[in-house]
Amino acid sequence: MNEAELRPCGGFVTAYGTIRPFSPHLEIKNVYTLSDENFGSTLFPVDKVTPDMRFWDLGIHPDMEQCHESFLKSYNSIADQKVEKIIFVNFSIIEDIFKKLGSVSIGDKEIKASELFGYLTRAVADVDRHDETSLDNRKQPLVDLGGGLIWDLLISPIDLWRITNSFDDYLDSGELYVSGISPEMRPSPTDFFVIEWNLGGAKTSRFLNKEVRISAREVLPSKWNIDFEFIAKNIGGIDEPLSQTWKGVFEFQFPEFLGGSHSFDDVQIVPGELFKKQFSFKYEGNLSEISIFRHRGQRLFANIDISLFPQKVFDDATFKSHENVGHFYGEITLPRKTFTWNEKQDILPPFVTLHEIIPSEVVPFEIEPKEKQFFVEVHFNETSQLTNDFSVTLMDRDFSNSSISENPQMQTFKLLDNNRTLIMSFFQEAPQFNERYYLEISGVADKWGNEMKKEKRTVIDKRKNDK
Repeated sequence: MNEAELRPCGGFVTAYGTIRPFSPHLEIKNVYTLSDENFGSTLFPVDKVTPDMRFWDLGIHPDMEQCHESFLKSYNSIADQKVEKIIFVNFSIIEDIFKKLGSVSIGDKEIKASELFGYLTRAVADVDRHDETSLDNRKQPLVDLGGGLIWDLLISPIDLWRITNSFDDYLDSGELYVSGISPEMRPSPTDFFVIEWNLGGAKTSRFLNKEVRISAREVLPSKWNIDFEFIAKNIGGIDEPLSQTWKGVFEFQFPEFLGGSHSFDDVQIVPGELFKKQFSFKYEGNLSEISIFRHRGQRLFANIDISLFPQKVFDDATFKSHENVGHFYGEITLPRKTFTWNEKQDILPPFVTLHEIIPSEVVPFEIEPKEKQFFVEVHFNETSQLTNDFSVTLMDRDFSNSSISENPQMQTFKLLDNNRTLIMSFFQEAPQFNERYYLEISGVADKWGNEMKKEKRTVIDKRKNDK
């Protein structure tokens, strides 16, 4: 399967073979030897490019067990000799083997790993498109590749040993999928995932840089804003048949806790340009896990930000974190990447970070002017609320005017919409400019119920002629 023409099951089928372990036998064939076989009508979105389901179009399931059953049933419906299992091999494995071997012979040519994809792609495309025999045989270089590769491995046991040692990695990543042996590879109801359907974009899947960005921000205790963004950039050029304008569909699926929504976007991405899609969600409840599913053959990067409500702390996490924020950036190399965390709840009370007497003209809301009135502004370090025990006192310190001793009386108060700024008005019979007062506030708690300690804070009356 060629993941450069990506589909949910791993890619467009280019060649197939049969293996007989007893009386050992391996035969590799051009997939177009099955071009006369019709397996019914295609479904969306493959029906955008062909009405009839051919063998190479069967890879429509991101669930690899469904994909396996589909290929197995279809092949056995037309084969003279039935098979028991389908083994899926992506082209990336062939490339990796080439890197280990250094080069391999295809016909009379010696091909290096760096030349392999371009050589094969151009060889397959360079045919007489109005000659049936040429078209039927255009995948023959892939058959020759398989034969040359197997022969080189048979005559070099050391290379064979090096490659078989990589099989666990191939299985874990899903590049090699063997039903009953490979790890489970199917999306779950808890996953975010994007499926790429290359439908006429040639080999341009190989030239798409794809990134998923997820930002989960706890704006209030157990209330989350979750933003999802997908970016696909075509970094290739016009170089047929390798890279050109990518044409196809991106399919988006979201976890059940966000409603499990599902959508498709019909897209074309010309070389040098990008496609961007954004979704926003709100969620109320406990959240301690986010997972991304990467379907077989897809190369995908992830950029994840997790922000807990202020004053919470990450206790442990499967990504880098400090205080109440965490971050991950990197390639998703396994079929599923799960981000989990545990948190410590806020047990610290709020405290005052600003305490000033302010001029009446800077009060941020409409007020009714009154004589012998002044205002005090207080900021708290975190989102807070006023309890039923809320009270405020100002005590004259007799610092600069000991001849007058008067404790101003609070008249009104307002906690602003940010829930961190408190504005209070006080009545004072005789202004005492430059006097200092002790401010004491009680009955203020954060969103977790931690109540602020009652402590004195000094405010200084620096007003001049403020009526």
